[in-house]
Amino acid sequence: MGFGRGRGWRRMAYATGQPGWMRGGGYGRGFGYPAPYRQPDPETERQSLQNQAAALQSELTAIERRLAEIQAAPSPE
Repeated sequence: MGFGRGRGWRRMAYATGQPGWMRGGGYGRGFGYPAPYRQPDPETERQSLQNQAAALQSELTAIERRLAEIQAAPSPE
């Protein structure tokens, strides 16, 4: 008997390369607990926020440059 799973469930270990118990992160399907939230180190958080701000500033500069190019281009009529 096939237990009603149908064709899509055949050879899952072959298709994924992992047995069933490993496909769920080692805890099986839907089990396990999320890792507890840890407060980041203030220096690490500061550096991360500075990197994020620099990336956003760079992106904003590129957007403003492109907007200026579009506004300066003659409109096709």
